[in-house]
Amino acid sequence: MASSSRSKPMAEGITSNRVPWTSKTRGVRAISASSSSRAARARDSENPLISTPPTATPPSTSPALLTRSRAKTTDAQATRAMGAAAAMTPMRVALDAVRPTVPLQRRRGSLVRGPPCPVAGEYHHPMPLDPPLAFPSVAPGDPVVLSASTFVTFLRCPEQALGRLRGMFPAESRPAFAGKLAHRVFARHLASGPIPEGALAAACREEIGAGLNPALADLRLRPRQLEGVIEEVAVLYRRFCRLGLEGFAGAEVMLEAVPAEGVTLRGKVDAIFDEKEAGTRLTDWKTGSLGDPLPQLSFYALLFALERADLPGRVEAVSLASGERVEEVPTRSGVQATAEAAAAAVSHLRRALAANLHLERSAGPWCRWCPLLDECEEGRAATALLDS
Repeated sequence: MASSSRSKPMAEGITSNRVPWTSKTRGVRAISASSSSRAARARDSENPLISTPPTATPPSTSPALLTRSRAKTTDAQATRAMGAAAAMTPMRVALDAVRPTVPLQRRRGSLVRGPPCPVAGEYHHPMPLDPPLAFPSVAPGDPVVLSASTFVTFLRCPEQALGRLRGMFPAESRPAFAGKLAHRVFARHLASGPIPEGALAAACREEIGAGLNPALADLRLRPRQLEGVIEEVAVLYRRFCRLGLEGFAGAEVMLEAVPAEGVTLRGKVDAIFDEKEAGTRLTDWKTGSLGDPLPQLSFYALLFALERADLPGRVEAVSLASGERVEEVPTRSGVQATAEAAAAAVSHLRRALAANLHLERSAGPWCRWCPLLDECEEGRAATALLDS
């Protein structure tokens, strides 16, 4: 999920830090399929953890394009759009509660090499919610599963999230495939210990055979192209091995809650760590740019609170590509605001599904992979600007 990487303010009661791994500013070059393993290791050793400050160019619409768009808009379409905008107002009020209001505080830091593979232990150190978290009422309707990715998609573009519930998902892409493979390699490391460098390619192929063959078939990668993907995963894995993993307690942990009839909230956390007196830390590893991970982290904190009736001590996102880290200390008020946003999302999605309606569309970098792009003028305009 691509999202703007521009720093946004945070909600009251939440602390956050965006942590680059080094003060250098040169970008990390991708490893091509023709690069040798020795050359890749040499480049990585010279430039092990380099952070390039993220930038984003918000899409805008030129006057000429806006004029053409208005000329093609019928009265019926305009009426429908106005009605959708009016219906979205209550939802926007709820969503504003989880959008940040104070600038992010940044600090620099470097990686700490952790033990090869710590022994998993008990990670449930309660920070009880008393009284328990109250999930707001939602509109009645058919059963809905709101995953972390669908929730984040809804905050960016409600119509794109609605498309996901209607079974319309983005086509498989090479970056997404490489990210899935890297995450499986990370989980393998945490479950079975470090993977010797000479055995990494074989381990990648085993993981592909265990669960990624359909995605590989969709991409139709040639053997040489697959070697390039494995080289990229190797670079990410070498950086992953430098992370401090003290207190590791679980990998790819599924959190799920049913806070209302027919409503399931679900998300998979990459790793859980026991930080003793500091509580439980939920970690999400990114293999691309960090973007804005706060909505996803807030959703994980909500899931944890609903499932365990307590708050995690910390939630964080770490990019192994850009070298940034964002960490957030959840508060009861922040988690409650996320619950209100999730309930608003469920209600709007249910109503739209029941009446076969459309929701608001919001253009941005995420339009590039949207399955609704062919029928969305806003999305086509945004991608044209981003590609120009």
